[in-house]
Amino acid sequence: MKKIFFIIAFFLLFSLPKNVFATTKTVDVNNDTFIVISAGNTSYGTSDHMTVANTPAKSNALIGFETITIPPEAVIDKATLHFYVYDHQHTSNTNIRIGPNNHIPTFDENTANWNHGPHQSSDRSYDVTTSINISDGWKGIEITPIILAWQNGDVENNGLYITTNSSSDVLFRIKTKETSNKPYLTLEYHTVVLGEDEPTATPTDTPTPTNTPTLTPTPTTEAIVTTSTTQPTNIMPTVKTSSSSSTKPDTQTKPPQENKKQSDNFIKYIFVLIVVLVIAIGVIFAYLKFKKIKS
Repeated sequence: MKKIFFIIAFFLLFSLPKNVFATTKTVDVNNDTFIVISAGNTSYGTSDHMTVANTPAKSNALIGFETITIPPEAVIDKATLHFYVYDHQHTSNTNIRIGPNNHIPTFDENTANWNHGPHQSSDRSYDVTTSINISDGWKGIEITPIILAWQNGDVENNGLYITTNSSSDVLFRIKTKETSNKPYLTLEYHTVVLGEDEPTATPTDTPTPTNTPTLTPTPTTEAIVTTSTTQPTNIMPTVKTSSSSSTKPDTQTKPPQENKKQSDNFIKYIFVLIVVLVIAIGVIFAYLKFKKIKS
């Protein structure tokens, strides 16, 4: 009888489905703005939009995130940047490039401008280049290589830039955190569970402390910047300002962010557990019946 229970316990232990604890984490932005080459000293941190364009003047969007913390044993499977596009001009499809910002002491949306940055990093190995349809609506771009580089410490988390590398005329706008359709990041990761191979650590004389990986965000300051009346008059003459874009109401809301993966996997686990228990009960009854007949 003891052997039967040992067999059942062993089967239950190694029948656990892998990645039962798969999770999706949503990370909000804490800085977003855009910089314009023809307005080198102007900041747009309070704007309700970010402009990405190569005409009439080069414009890049800048996005920074809150602190990103995940369990030390977590494995990132996918990272996706979500943003809401509206008011596109010239074309409906364009090539964009998303990459990590270069190192600067501080990324503050209220002081960032073309002359002082941040700008795209000179290291393009982590950049994500893709083609998207820039008609109105939510866009989701996978940026897993960038987030893994932040997690591994290969690149410092100073936020992201979004630019267009299209050879044709491009201009579109992205809703900012000042609206109900603010950008956000989703991280899909899983933790290593029983039944999944784990690497064997090599013992050393000096123990190494294990810290929770933290992707340091770009800090937000409370400074309020007042635009000088002596700023250039040639600031994107055909680009709409915040007041003009405010006439376009936020009729769209952020799509559901609750990921069902964790609950689905838990249901699978419960189902497997029930099946195993039914089999175990059947084995026990069969054994007891056989023992009774034998006696």
